[in-house]
Amino acid sequence: MAKNLVGYKIGEYHLDLVNRKLMSQKTEIILSECGYLLLLTLAQASPEIVTKQILMNKLWPDRVVSDWALSRLLSDTRALLQKNSKQDDPMKTARGIGYALTQVKSIYHQDKVTLDQPPNLVALLWQYLGRYGFVGIVAVGLSMLIFYLQYPSEPEKKPYTDGQIHSIAVLPLETFSKNQELEFFADGLTEELIHQLTRLPDLSVVSRNATFAFKNQNIDPREIAKQLNVTHIIEGSVRQSDDKIRITLQLIRAEDGYHQWSKVFESKQSVNMEVQEEIGSSIAALISPTFDQRNFNIMRNHPKSNAAYAHFLRAAVLMGKDEPKLLNEAKKELKSALALAPDYVLAHAAMARASLLQHQFAKLPLTIAGPEARQHIETALKIEHSSAEAYSALGLYYTYHGNFTEAEKAYRKALSINPALVSAQHNLGFSYWMQNQFVLASQHFESALALNPLSPMSNFALADTLYAQGFLDKAIAQYEHCLAIIVDFPPCLLGLSGLKLTTGNEQQAAELLEKSASILGEANQYVVGIRAHIALWHNDLTAAEGFLQQLIRVDGEYIHLRHMTQVQLGLGKITSWHQRAESLLTQNPSSNTLRLITALSAYYNHDCVRAVQLYEQVMAENPSKHSGLDDFSMGISHISNMLVCYQEASNEIATSEAKALFAEHLSQLDASAKAVLGVTFMQRKYAWLNPTLTEKPQLQDEKTAFNWPLAWLEKELLR
Repeated sequence: MAKNLVGYKIGEYHLDLVNRKLMSQKTEIILSECGYLLLLTLAQASPEIVTKQILMNKLWPDRVVSDWALSRLLSDTRALLQKNSKQDDPMKTARGIGYALTQVKSIYHQDKVTLDQPPNLVALLWQYLGRYGFVGIVAVGLSMLIFYLQYPSEPEKKPYTDGQIHSIAVLPLETFSKNQELEFFADGLTEELIHQLTRLPDLSVVSRNATFAFKNQNIDPREIAKQLNVTHIIEGSVRQSDDKIRITLQLIRAEDGYHQWSKVFESKQSVNMEVQEEIGSSIAALISPTFDQRNFNIMRNHPKSNAAYAHFLRAAVLMGKDEPKLLNEAKKELKSALALAPDYVLAHAAMARASLLQHQFAKLPLTIAGPEARQHIETALKIEHSSAEAYSALGLYYTYHGNFTEAEKAYRKALSINPALVSAQHNLGFSYWMQNQFVLASQHFESALALNPLSPMSNFALADTLYAQGFLDKAIAQYEHCLAIIVDFPPCLLGLSGLKLTTGNEQQAAELLEKSASILGEANQYVVGIRAHIALWHNDLTAAEGFLQQLIRVDGEYIHLRHMTQVQLGLGKITSWHQRAESLLTQNPSSNTLRLITALSAYYNHDCVRAVQLYEQVMAENPSKHSGLDDFSMGISHISNMLVCYQEASNEIATSEAKALFAEHLSQLDASAKAVLGVTFMQRKYAWLNPTLTEKPQLQDEKTAFNWPLAWLEKELLR
């Protein structure tokens, strides 16, 4: 770096290296130290991409922090730049890889901007990644090597002082009383304090659901801090005396249990909101002495009715348990809250979310859940246009309606208002999961877990997504972690059961299934789904058909329809099933799920023309909607089916492209995925379809070389 380099021009901004400031014309834009170092690191590398790990190493050296700390810093910095500029956002995200800063020019002493920047490689990388996939990722790796060689030195760091608070959990305040109203006030105070602390920069705050898991449990705060992965704990109590409430709070350092701070607050019951603001401000000043008082004290709007507030808190507790059977009870509490306070925004947003979750977990028809949720969302946003909870519910509404573009916009809006909103992080991951964008999905599930490490559904979702990506060992470890912290949680029991089945551990799979059935009941659709899977695995096709017919009447999930297609093939009824699939597709012509199922049935029915037509429609609209490890486990790869059809049609160009894509999908699987029997089957299919590697008859000769329960599918390969 030249000695006379004094700054960087970033769009309309000037990053002053001499005074360590960000200027907009003559106005200083207040940045945190981490914010300054973030812009400096990105500016030094511009226009190259800087990976998340490099940023975390530079911003927080010798410390372990979650991805969420970086995500929040980036979100806050981006919002700051956009707030003070009319130009396009110079900060770009290379999803799953890292970040880059555009519109950057170097500034030298006594000179104008003199250093011309090279062509915008970020835009080129987007195109390259989109077209060449894994090869593009290798190219990014090479560009990062160039970055290391060109910028070996790290920016100067300010040492952290002893006792600095990097992450915190607020434990539910004790009441030592049977007074229910006081209990709800204490819970509400805890929740609002958590909400306020999330507004502090460079502080990771654990979510309400995570900390409330420790309510009424006599556990050493140091052990709680260890489980939640935080450096500090806030605990305390709420006591009532005559018409006054006394609140005692303590800040505890997790490392040694030392009480760094304590304070007593008193309040009359009629001014509870004022004391909440006072408490939040006191703790914020202790943690971050430079915090902006005006931006910090933005309380969420709760009604004056204490009774309505109490109903809302009861509903929040019920919904926080992630148990579908409790959603009806939660909705009853929310209806009571809204009857007392019709303009209660948080209750409207919660009601919308509860209805949509009933659609997913309790099979409430979307024709009922959708309009009900939309009405509450619109009411909430009409009253309060900046409700993060309402935007998060809107994202879930769009997700279930398949409008993923609008869903992402809504979730991003929610997170821009409240970056620590767990439901928005989790459901954005769910939206990506539904699109088979598993890398992005896992990132958001991990962000949700950074806020709420004890979330049952986020733990399950991460395990399921790791499996979909091909990381078998990591998926097993995550499922086992889920069951260790949430004992006998049915989704994790069922997920691990299915995984054990596909790796040949049938006894363990059966034991996990029976435990789930004892909790959920035999009629539960997820229990029925695993029973259908096992029946298909054992070639008991009649039993599998019976199980699947129950499920298909209720929903049109891809896995159930995929299994039914294989069952109908084995029973010799594939032609009539294909006709039914075509009929379903006619009723819902934009469904990529039905396109895939109809294409698969057409392929099994030896109609390559129709199969390719539908497969190409799916690939054009959603390239990520292709075969993953779960499909491989059942001997299915839609790309390989396209390859067979292209070969039969002597389409050399399409054959070459499909062959390369099939090879890429196989190469991206983790080494542990080879334990899934269907992966070996797929590898042999690739060898059979590639004459440069082996001859076609070899697959048939070796079909007894591994214990493949669905070996009868091989006859479809030798067509």
